[in-house]
Amino acid sequence: MNTTLTTIAAATAAAPVAKLSADRIDERLQRRRDARVAAAAQAGWLAALR
Repeated sequence: MNTTLTTIAAATAAAPVAKLSADRIDERLQRRRDARVAAAAQAGWLAALR
């Protein structure tokens, strides 16, 4: 029984950390997308100015 409680406690403690990691990954991917969009927009403006 003690092992079961320890397992449950460990899983409960790990759940928010996993969510936090997923949020961080999403945030990084969003930043990459934003950077790509900004780069494409800048390239478009530069091409229009030529």
